[in-house]
Amino acid sequence: MMQERAYQSELIGQTQLQWALGQLVVLVQLCTGGGKTPILSRLINDHNGFVCAIAHRDKLVEQISLTLARAGVRHDIIASEKTKRIIAKKHVKKLGQCFYVPGARCRVASVDTLVRAKDLENWAKQVTLWVVDEGHHVLRENKWGRAVAQFTHPQCKGLVLTATPGRPDGKGLGRHADGFVDVMVQGPAMRWLIDEGYLCDYDVVCPPSDMRVEEAPKGSDGEYSLAQRRTAARNSHIVGDVPKHYQQFAAGLSGITFCGDVETAVETVAAYRAAGVSAELITGETDPTVRDQIFDRAEAGTLQQIVAVDVISEGVDIPALQVGSFARLTASIITWLQQLGRLLRPIYAPGYDLTTREGRLAAIAASIKPRALLIDHIGGFINPNLGPPDKPREWSLDRREKKAKGEDDDDIPMKVCANPWQNCFKPYPRVLRACPHCGYQPEPLGRGTPAHVDGDLQLMDPFELAKLQGRIIDPHMTRAAFDAQQLAKGAASTWLNSHWASYVKTGGAQLALRESMDRWAGQLHASGRPDHEIQREFFLRWKVDVVTAQALSEKEAIALKERIDGAVNRA
Repeated sequence: MMQERAYQSELIGQTQLQWALGQLVVLVQLCTGGGKTPILSRLINDHNGFVCAIAHRDKLVEQISLTLARAGVRHDIIASEKTKRIIAKKHVKKLGQCFYVPGARCRVASVDTLVRAKDLENWAKQVTLWVVDEGHHVLRENKWGRAVAQFTHPQCKGLVLTATPGRPDGKGLGRHADGFVDVMVQGPAMRWLIDEGYLCDYDVVCPPSDMRVEEAPKGSDGEYSLAQRRTAARNSHIVGDVPKHYQQFAAGLSGITFCGDVETAVETVAAYRAAGVSAELITGETDPTVRDQIFDRAEAGTLQQIVAVDVISEGVDIPALQVGSFARLTASIITWLQQLGRLLRPIYAPGYDLTTREGRLAAIAASIKPRALLIDHIGGFINPNLGPPDKPREWSLDRREKKAKGEDDDDIPMKVCANPWQNCFKPYPRVLRACPHCGYQPEPLGRGTPAHVDGDLQLMDPFELAKLQGRIIDPHMTRAAFDAQQLAKGAASTWLNSHWASYVKTGGAQLALRESMDRWAGQLHASGRPDHEIQREFFLRWKVDVVTAQALSEKEAIALKERIDGAVNRA
């Protein structure tokens, strides 16, 4: 068996505890590269009954079989005789022995085979544990649901592993929603894994790109369709941009390029080669033997670029990849994080103690890949629905309702440095006045409104700021002062009582809002954030500046207070 890390052992224990408590299907969430294989393998080995490990598609049966073999799990394979022979040879080639054992209690099958097969009923009734890696696919009404529904043993349990429990279509994996999962156990955050030396840290550049998709995602899963991706690529210069920026930022490094369609990928391979960069194409139709040869060349450092179309976003571990070029438009956080995760597998230089944090970090720093480089051609890093791979995320088994237009969340927009002298192109939070990477501070286009300066009131024109401040509501105003003010504005005396009643309500809402604003700002102050950054974050998060917020009506003030309170409570 593989040696387990402490957090992997903890997840194994939590899963077994949940089963013991009567939860039939457990989801283990662990970010890409965190090492789900030892968890999967240990739980299969510890199970005393028949097991079915389900692969995403036919071509990945070999992959999950090798995964189990590396962990020492002997297993049967449900596939054609030809496929079984290929897999058996692969075991011997890579591991020195064959772990394919006909009749073994654990079987590996693709979801498509399970759905189509007609002679598995008796075996399926005996299965007491089914396992799905990349388990965000499993819903009751899709083929995954039909596959696992065949396992009818009254004591049958399920194990679902995934880095991304959220789905772009908003469907929930919970039994109470659209799936089978009863409970989720979560592993450590990606940033912790990076800081502890289990994953490689990264740099990112976002060079200019004209690849755009104007329409909303059309796929039933909330993703852009193949036609949308192809059209966007056709109408852009992406084929030329990818090799140009690879040469500019990462010449000579071993890398992978993700494309959205085969036609664009073929042209990208040709463009790489024309630029003197060795490149090979992998698609869903690539022969397994050819694919393995390409992977081997990448591992050996004799191939500079793998150009891929939706075939190695999930479950492929190639630590030798040093740079990733992301040219596949996506609206899916699953696709985005899976692709980013291909680059964060670390390379450890020999001679270091990998059982300690210091040893792992030193081994990474001394390797040929001290940091991965991510070249973002699609604006994923500045897209609030995608963002950096180590951005904190909250996962849920519930359905996710689509946000109403204009509804916000806790995400702070990013911007790309436009330093005209250094070609920095690095993303950074818009709350910062200057690029933290090169120090470039873009001059605001204008200073007349808060929008021109992202709510940074210190940069506003003093005259315009004074006009804003003149609209602030004073909740402590006396009745006499209020009446005098209204009469000066030409209000009829007969309406003063109703005006005052409305003002009192608004003042109360404003006092409550300002108390919430103070609590929220106090948290940021306590972390050392300066006032101008706090003002910018307030504006970017809630689309209103701190002065205008103090002039909001009763209804608007109450709504903003509720959103701020939610952010404070989540902090």
